[in-house]
Amino acid sequence: MNKRAFIKNVSIAGSSFAAGAVFHKYFFPSEAANGNAPLGEEWKNKRKRNEKDLTGLLEDKDVLKNAQERIEKYRKATFNLQFQNPDQTPFAQKEITLQLKRHEVDWGCSAAGSAQLLVKDEKHRLRGEKFAALFDCTTAKCYWEERWHQPIERYRGRRIYDLFLDEIKWAESLGLKVKGHPLIWTVPKAIPKWLHNYNYEDQLNYLKNHVQALIYAAGPSVQLWDLCNEMLWEPAFKNIAKREWPHIDPIEDIAEYIANGLEWAREVNPNAVYSLNDYGLIYTYRAEISAEEQRERYLQLIDALREKGYLPDAVGCQSHVGGRYQLGAFEKTLQHLAQAGLPVQVTEFWAQEKDFPDDLPKEEKQKQIADYICQMYTVGFSIPELNHFTYWGSRAFFDENNEPTYAYKQLHYLIKNEWTTKLTGMTNEKGEMTFQGFKGTYEVKIGEEETTLTAFDLNDESEQVITIF
Repeated sequence: MNKRAFIKNVSIAGSSFAAGAVFHKYFFPSEAANGNAPLGEEWKNKRKRNEKDLTGLLEDKDVLKNAQERIEKYRKATFNLQFQNPDQTPFAQKEITLQLKRHEVDWGCSAAGSAQLLVKDEKHRLRGEKFAALFDCTTAKCYWEERWHQPIERYRGRRIYDLFLDEIKWAESLGLKVKGHPLIWTVPKAIPKWLHNYNYEDQLNYLKNHVQALIYAAGPSVQLWDLCNEMLWEPAFKNIAKREWPHIDPIEDIAEYIANGLEWAREVNPNAVYSLNDYGLIYTYRAEISAEEQRERYLQLIDALREKGYLPDAVGCQSHVGGRYQLGAFEKTLQHLAQAGLPVQVTEFWAQEKDFPDDLPKEEKQKQIADYICQMYTVGFSIPELNHFTYWGSRAFFDENNEPTYAYKQLHYLIKNEWTTKLTGMTNEKGEMTFQGFKGTYEVKIGEEETTLTAFDLNDESEQVITIF
């Protein structure tokens, strides 16, 4: 879609930012039907797990043993490389250093900072440096209506992107990938109240313009998106007025609006990765539906979208609803979702202090939290279909002074030391070198040189020719 056509479409949905400011007093912010508290995320009030989700699980030690074996099998390979000069002669008998710079998996954290503060506040700058030393991806939030973060369009036509764009610029300045979250979320607190004044056809048009305006505003800086959030527990877009949580809608109704969303999104940026994102896939707190049953519905939804010709690029699994997980439940969940035939993402994982014993000394509790985090990452990394892992928030990794915590140090060691490859060796007379290492993006340096000469991806065991410029 060209810029002129896009602006024309957006004008259908409402006034410009300036006009929205003028008519501010005529439009009202979202309020829940039963008072000032926004409806949504009722799972937070539930504490009794569905017993079906707790049966037949392996012990943690066995899960970790299996995970380590899978990491060796699926995340590493033997690479046969041939280095050549620009004139295609062998880069022979040269000492080179190969270092893994990026895994096939995005290591994300949702707690993006501010580009403005990055240049004004020394503590914020130092936190950013440490953040980027561990994570290579972050999340820019773009809620249509949400109280804990800046809403995009609380007042019709008055679209505000300040925080969203500031988070994107912060990520860019640190060389991080960016995921936008979320394009569509049908929970009542995330739907502007003014939308309910319109018929369904108009509502759909407003939603289309909201989705496309976000992608257009982000531009090429955002190449990952949570297209739809929590679709298995919330109503299809056309059924919002009928919501009664947990709202378990027919798969066809859900597939209909997600297919629309994918079509709209790809009209603006066909090259981005659009994933779905949901919770209650590991444990549920509902007697009427188990996590396994929700995973089956997820697979049915993917099949329905495949039949429509609107297949998302990944299936996302939130991993922060249900307290502390048994590793076997996490492993089983990711393996089940991989049956969709798409990449799998862990989209929202956290470890909270309340899920660990209260009577532990502070240092012991921090150690248990760090161990749990590293164990969950180990299980996730071992699933060959997984290509993205986002930690939700950063409280576990930075203290009140923005200093790295014990969990930060342990996870950093795991990803940057245990799961890395760095070696120095000589090419033979044909410019060849063979080694075993982790799959991902590598950099090459020559001898004692500090300058990187080239970067390339190693993702399989086939031979590869690399030209040194």
